[in-house]
Amino acid sequence: MKMNLKNNLFYYAASELSQDAFICWLASFALEDAEKDTALNECAGKLLTLFVPELKERPFALKSVERQVKHIDVLLTVVSGDTKYKIAVEDKTYTSEHDNQLKRYLETLTHDYPECAARGAYYKTWFQSDMSQVREAGYQIITTAQILDLMSPFTNRTDNRIFLDYYERLYDLHQNAFRYKTLPVSQWDTSQTFAFYDDLQNSGFAEERDMWIGYGYVSNPKGGFEGLWMGSNNNLIIKGVNCNLYLQIESRRDDNVKERVCPICLKLQPENSRREDRNDVRNAVVFDNNGRYRLTEFNFEKPARLACGEYMTIGKYTASFENAAQLKEALSAAFEDYRRLRDFLMS
Repeated sequence: MKMNLKNNLFYYAASELSQDAFICWLASFALEDAEKDTALNECAGKLLTLFVPELKERPFALKSVERQVKHIDVLLTVVSGDTKYKIAVEDKTYTSEHDNQLKRYLETLTHDYPECAARGAYYKTWFQSDMSQVREAGYQIITTAQILDLMSPFTNRTDNRIFLDYYERLYDLHQNAFRYKTLPVSQWDTSQTFAFYDDLQNSGFAEERDMWIGYGYVSNPKGGFEGLWMGSNNNLIIKGVNCNLYLQIESRRDDNVKERVCPICLKLQPENSRREDRNDVRNAVVFDNNGRYRLTEFNFEKPARLACGEYMTIGKYTASFENAAQLKEALSAAFEDYRRLRDFLMS
């Protein structure tokens, strides 16, 4: 698909507010007095059933489309039979839910519209590792891939530039992210890094190894990094201190070499401990009885500096990789050595 994104409205209108406006605009084609455009009328109806799956195979009518009502991004009112729905659509691009907002929105709708059934849809166009709060709040999760699948059959049935611009911009973002599968790791951008992390998290990689996994952006004075974390579901007790020992990828662009680097680090987090206790715990893990750095036996190199903080880098994994498949293999090997180290520390 050839696209000139420089002439694309959503190349410039990339904010959540612009996306709110698009959702309202597309949904409005399901209103009873909407402009007659067969493709957009049908697509709008399918959008509503994507937001509220129970509407599928049932006749319904969209009664109103509102923005920023009670802090809700988009509020839709739908009637189906004897049931009237208030549908809160929360739209997120690079941010995520906060301050229990999703649960509060549905509670507000239930309180203020007791005659209505409150429903929620969470539309996320970027990558988000932890969706637990979204699920707990009872929201239907809508992904970029789902919106593209929804819109795709209608792209050759309409010449509406707003519809086509949004689809083409979203398609381009999605395709670019998944170029991680063909690009060298050194050439990845932030979206490709997170696409790799997200696929890894959802592939069963962690479950097969009985470990937890997560990812996100970490800001720091050195410029920050895109991090992935994985480790055992059970903590260690070292010197009487409860400790989390885990692996971390610190993916960032290194301006010195003008490319992306993704070191695999071994991290130690002693919980609720004093500085002197953290120092004792760290030394017990990394040094043998003769004061030698022992983690080379587990294929971890000693970092340039062994700090003593709340989160400590105590080793860097000695592995080389050029592409996504090799990085995944390196992570798998790192985890086996990490597990050997844990078994040693527990013995």
